[in-house]
Amino acid sequence: MKKHLYLSMIFILICDFLNGQPIYEMPEDIQTRWASPENPGAEKGMGGMDNYSRKGRPSVPLGPGDTLLLASEPSGTTGTIRRIWITIQDKDPEMQQGLTLHFYWDGQSKPAVSAPIGYFFGMGLGKMFAFETALFSSPEGRSYNCFVPMPFRDGMKMILVNETGKMQSSIFYDVDYTIGDKHDDLTLYFHSYYKRQDSTYLREDYEFMPRVEGSGRFLGVHFGVKGNQELFADS
Repeated sequence: MKKHLYLSMIFILICDFLNGQPIYEMPEDIQTRWASPENPGAEKGMGGMDNYSRKGRPSVPLGPGDTLLLASEPSGTTGTIRRIWITIQDKDPEMQQGLTLHFYWDGQSKPAVSAPIGYFFGMGLGKMFAFETALFSSPEGRSYNCFVPMPFRDGMKMILVNETGKMQSSIFYDVDYTIGDKHDDLTLYFHSYYKRQDSTYLREDYEFMPRVEGSGRFLGVHFGVKGNQELFADS
């Protein structure tokens, strides 16, 4: 019996379709960047250089009180964060609530994002679970994904701080972004607001977000409610 080997090929055109860019047009003067443990500086052509280009540094540890620089671009650089993916080895509630993200746009000293990693990615109350939305997801309940475009006009910095008293043995991450984007006056910055309140009270409204001034778009809110542990022990 003859054995036949069939080969099939598919050509995939990689295009940028965010911010109204048609998928059949190549954006002008835009360069892609990909920050990861293999290439923390997101340098062009420098990914996977450790261990003879054989995935020598897929993750990094983060000790108690330490800070990990996820991605950064210097002043004078315009761009857009396109995707953030993170997964961690120790996923217990303390880590999900004690590893804190801080994002800075345009050299500002006050972060536009300052929130625990679990809450930012929709994992409130320290539990991992699978879910899918247009902006955030965790397909298998083991990772964090964010697809919100986050423009910057004058550099950016994204860090992760371990505010727990424990070592996080492995942090895997990718921050995918472009530089050279042209942002007009209508382009909005991304901000998030994190709040935790231990108790609620009768006849007292719970405030999801304080009053803000100015123009913008509200993307949504994620919140978790933790009931009495004895009452909900079997739920």
